[in-house]
Amino acid sequence: MYALNSLVGPDIGELLEQRRFDRLRAALLELEPADVADLVEGLEQDQAALVFRLLPRDLATDVFSHLEPERQQSLIA
Repeated sequence: MYALNSLVGPDIGELLEQRRFDRLRAALLELEPADVADLVEGLEQDQAALVFRLLPRDLATDVFSHLEPERQQSLIA
């Protein structure tokens, strides 16, 4: 489930640390919603929330539907 996260997860973390949100958002837009959800699932809570907020509304809706219920709850709590 998290195979994609092991490949691009370090890059995502690096972009977050460098606060390169424009590049991160552009990279996320290239992925399928299920793949973005896998990435979000593999991140720490604060990073997951930040990545989720970077998504356009339509993509965020699709990604949210692919997340585990616990992660969904943590994003809306």
